Amino acid sequence: MWAGRYYRNNHILGWCYYNGHGVEQDYEKAVEWYMLAAAQGDALAQNNLGICYENGFGVEQDYGKAIEWYTLAIEQGNALAQDLLHALKQTIVWYVKTSCITEKRYESHWIT
Repeated sequence: MWAGRYYRNNHILGWCYYNGHGVEQDYEKAVEWYMLAAAQGDALAQNNLGICYENGFGVEQDYGKAIEWYTLAIEQGNALAQDLLHALKQTIVWYVKTSCITEKRYESHWIT
């Protein structure tokens, strides 16, 4: 019972630092607290780490790590993580497609 309260408190502290609620906003500290809670199986903290990695809040932006954290949260039934992962994958696909189109457009412009 105490273990459940402990990781939940870590998640709440992370949320406070992420949002600047009662403390100065500090994404790096938020990530530290979320990591502690996520390591103990807190699906909300895992989801929030996905958000941090997706957007580069308190960590270097890393879509691969975002996907990993979202997936861990999804495995525990977190529906928000599922929605966020789906949106991230769509963004990645869009980016890859538009990058390829842009490169081809420039290639055709310079190649005569």
